[in-house]
Amino acid sequence: MSSLWNRRSVAALLLLGGLAACEEPVPLPPPDGGGGGGTPMTILSTSPVASAPLAAYGLPVSAITSQPLNASTATVTSYTVAEDPSGVDAPRRILVVGGNQLQATASLMPNTSYRATITSALQSTTGSVLAAPYTWTFKTRPIAAFPLATGTSFFGHLALAADSSGGLHAVYADSLNGDLIYAECAASCALAANWSTLGVDTVGNVGSSSAIGVDRTGRVHMVFRSDRLQTLRYATCLTACTDLLSWSFATVDNSSSQIGINPSISVTPDGIVQTTYYDGINSFLRYARCLAACALVASWQTGTPDTGPFVGRSSAIVVDGSTRHVVYQDSGGRNLKYATCSTICTGTAEWLVSTVSLVDGAQDPAIALGPNKELAVTYSAAIGGTVKYTSCLRACVTFANWTSIDLATSGLVGQAGGVTMDINGRVQTVFIDNGLDRLRYATCSSVCTSAPRWRYSTVDDNIGITRSAVMVPGRDGALEMLYLATNGTVVKFAE
Repeated sequence: MSSLWNRRSVAALLLLGGLAACEEPVPLPPPDGGGGGGTPMTILSTSPVASAPLAAYGLPVSAITSQPLNASTATVTSYTVAEDPSGVDAPRRILVVGGNQLQATASLMPNTSYRATITSALQSTTGSVLAAPYTWTFKTRPIAAFPLATGTSFFGHLALAADSSGGLHAVYADSLNGDLIYAECAASCALAANWSTLGVDTVGNVGSSSAIGVDRTGRVHMVFRSDRLQTLRYATCLTACTDLLSWSFATVDNSSSQIGINPSISVTPDGIVQTTYYDGINSFLRYARCLAACALVASWQTGTPDTGPFVGRSSAIVVDGSTRHVVYQDSGGRNLKYATCSTICTGTAEWLVSTVSLVDGAQDPAIALGPNKELAVTYSAAIGGTVKYTSCLRACVTFANWTSIDLATSGLVGQAGGVTMDINGRVQTVFIDNGLDRLRYATCSSVCTSAPRWRYSTVDDNIGITRSAVMVPGRDGALEMLYLATNGTVVKFAE
């Protein structure tokens, strides 16, 4: 009896022990990839490729992964981009595009080595990670500059535009002969031999300021000040633009003897031309537009967005659909102003006007429109000698909706040169630093109203007094630049 009891007791204990073992199983090793996933992720390709010696500094740094990504794990911690070997961080914004493309819109500098690293903090949608951190290096290309034209003297406001295929179109004035010169380049524009030029107006005393744009058909549209005729003139060409017979001309505005000073231009893809400029007699901002057949004088309509006085000595225009956005100099109030209109816009009452800055001597503004309709503006603040950046996302006729910062204040006594914002929201600008005797480059990838987000480089150094810098985005997302150097005796191009 006792023996039977003992055997039953042992069996019961063994059964209980087995149940306990089922309730608390021995931990298994994690599956390959960790985080609950299966097969580890891998990196299929990168852009720039590893060890690239001449990578674009204007494009995102991206990687294609073998598995769809959990976007919430794509952060500046899981994806780092830093200068190599210093480790200085490149400000960036991280996105997941198309499911498995990891993209860093980063503030890259020209001629700089970088190291990009993707860590195990990045996960796929199933929780898989890389078996080990993935790192690659690349170096961005330098900016190359060369003289496009040399002579005794060049003057005025230059102009530069890019067409839909990436070809470039420029205009500048030879002050010795008073000629207006057009130049074009279809490709590989860092080579002087690929540029061709034409004297568009060689009668003399013309072109102290000009602006140029190109529509989707490749038609070139140019507005320029004829100092000889005291008018704002228009010129256009579709093909064979280095042949003078290919050009047609018209007078846009001859309403005063000092009309057409410092024009800016906006050309829509379908060829609608709009321009702002200064009336020196009446001291106010003028606006003109042409919907089609712009070589006919009757095709142009003009108006006055702001009667001032002393407004519009310098201005810039950008168009979003039917909405015009104009920033311009207020010499009387010594500030920057903004005007917008969404109707015909030839009547003063159609424009809504506000102030952007407060008594900082604003001049030489440039404006760009971002992918989310954000307005990005640079200008020179004569009071204090700084270049400023300001932006507005909505309701920009309200002063409080503009946010401004100083860019590179050390030794700066110069003018703003231009600004662009790409489809990823990255801002690029060039500006003249006469204090340091150089043309400078600056960029910001996000949160650009925070000064620490900006990075700076030099386009051209020790170049004497520099003026009239203009720029457009190039094929690789970087900048194409035109400017006067060596005290106005050289027209230089850089990319």
